Amino acid sequence: LVQRPDCVVSTAAHPIEDVVASFGVKLKPGGKYLSGRCPFHPDRTPSFFVDPRTGRWRCFGRCATRWLDVFDFVGMMRFGDRWNARDAEMFKETLAEMKGSVPRRVAASPPVRFILPDYKPVPKTPDVMALLHRVTGLYEIQLRSAGDGPGTPLAYLRARGLSDGTIRAAGIGYCSGTGLVKYLRRGGIPVELAREMYLVDGTHGDREFFRGRIVFPDRDEAGRVIHLCGRAFDYSRLHPDTPKYLSLKGFDKPLHGWGGLDKAESNRPVCVVESPPDRLTLIQWGYDAIATLGTGLTESSVRLLANLKRPFIYIPHNDGGTGLRACQSWLESAGHGQIVELPPDFKDVNELGALPDGRETFNQKVRATS
Repeated sequence: LVQRPDCVVSTAAHPIEDVVASFGVKLKPGGKYLSGRCPFHPDRTPSFFVDPRTGRWRCFGRCATRWLDVFDFVGMMRFGDRWNARDAEMFKETLAEMKGSVPRRVAASPPVRFILPDYKPVPKTPDVMALLHRVTGLYEIQLRSAGDGPGTPLAYLRARGLSDGTIRAAGIGYCSGTGLVKYLRRGGIPVELAREMYLVDGTHGDREFFRGRIVFPDRDEAGRVIHLCGRAFDYSRLHPDTPKYLSLKGFDKPLHGWGGLDKAESNRPVCVVESPPDRLTLIQWGYDAIATLGTGLTESSVRLLANLKRPFIYIPHNDGGTGLRACQSWLESAGHGQIVELPPDFKDVNELGALPDGRETFNQKVRATS
C-alpha cells in the first residue's frame, strides 16, 4: 500500500512493472531488478530500474531520483518536472488516472517528460577544463573573503572538524552567487562558455548554479579539476526544496576522490561514503576514501569498484534505512567489502568528526566489524 493524503493506493492493483510497461518502457530482467531506458530523459544506456518486490523504481542516470513508487511514476509521466504529490489538483488527476487495473495509456504516445532539464553533455575541451580550474580558484577566494566569523562557511567547515590544512588541500570553496560574470569578463573569458557548462543560467539573468553552496572540486590523476559538487549552506539564496547536494550538470558523475586513490593491490582499506565532507573527515583520520555523490552508482563506477583489488569499508548514513540499503547495493555491485554502521546518534561521518573523540569512536566500530 502507498499512503497518500486522504487515500491509500493499492500497489497490488498497480504492479509497478505493468504500469511502467503500459507507458511503452521495455524492461529486461537482471538480478533482483528489471531495467530499461528511462522515459524521463534521453537515455542511451539503461539507467531506469524497477524493483517488483517493493513496487518501486529509480533512475540512476540524469534524473538521479531516489526510490519512488508507482504513484510518482504516473504523476511524472503526466506532469513531467512539475509533478508534486502534495499539489491537490495534480494528486486528484493522477488518482483518477489510476482507477483502472493499470493506468490507461492514451491513444497517442505521450510526449517525453523531463524530471530535470535536458542537460547536454559538456565536451571536455581545453577551454572547459581551464575554466573549471579558474572557477575553483574563484570559489576558494570567496570562501576566504567571507571571513571566519560566526555564520560563515569557513567557520562551519571548522566546526565540522575539518582542519585548515584539509580545507586548503581539498580546494574547498564557496559560491557567493555574485561576481562570477564580472570575473569572466575581466579575464576575457566568454560568458557563453560558462552558460554552456551550466555554471550560470542564461535564462535567469546568469544566475550562478552553485550560489549559496560550499563547493567541493574533484580532480583526476593529473590534478586537473574534472567535477564540482556543492553543498547547500545559505538557504536564504536557495529554493526551500533544493537538494542538499548538487553536482555540476553536463559532466559525468565521478567517484569523488578516485583520481588521488592508490590503485595498487593492497590490504589497506578504502572507505566508501556518500558525500565529499564525509570523505575528507576520513582522510583527515588517516583513511583512504572515495565518495559516491549520492546513493546511486553509475555503470562506470561499479566497474571501477569491482576491479580495485583493495578491501572496502562502506559507511551508510543514518537516515531511516536509505543509506544502509545504498551500502548493501554498493557491496553487492562491487562484490566485496564490509559495512560499518555509525553510532545511531550521528547521521554521517562528518558529524561524528565534529567530536574530539570521533576518530577513536569510528576506529572502534571498524575493529568491531573486522
